[in-house]
Amino acid sequence: MSPANQQHKRYDFFTRAQRWRTAFESSAIGITMADLDGHYLAASTVFQNMVGYTEAELREFSFFDITYEEDRAAKLKLVRELVERNEIYGAPRSWAERNYHKLIYFHEVDKGGHFAAWEQPGLFSNEIRMAFRSLR
Repeated sequence: MSPANQQHKRYDFFTRAQRWRTAFESSAIGITMADLDGHYLAASTVFQNMVGYTEAELREFSFFDITYEEDRAAKLKLVRELVERNEIYGAPRSWAERNYHKLIYFHEVDKGGHFAAWEQPGLFSNEIRMAFRSLR
């Protein structure tokens, strides 16, 4: 590989790393990095606030340690699928309840992705109806 190509490759790596760091530190949503066994390696401030643990405390836990027992099997299946497809996942109910004490509705759908409202608009609007129906 020529020196110019090596320099370009290093610059590209540095740029991607900086982009990730900026997103991690300034995101409005909780972001974590974990190893393949589910042990936390890093957690954004938003995620720490959401689950009520510091990053140092989270390093002592795995994803499953702070997930309700009844949610673990489903989450393990989901994590395995996402790792295979290299995707992201949503927070389990236990995290939502810990952060949102007046949670009125929580339902995980099996379709749609990160942009569910765009990908499955009918399903998304039905979820909104169901959430407001619980307020009647």
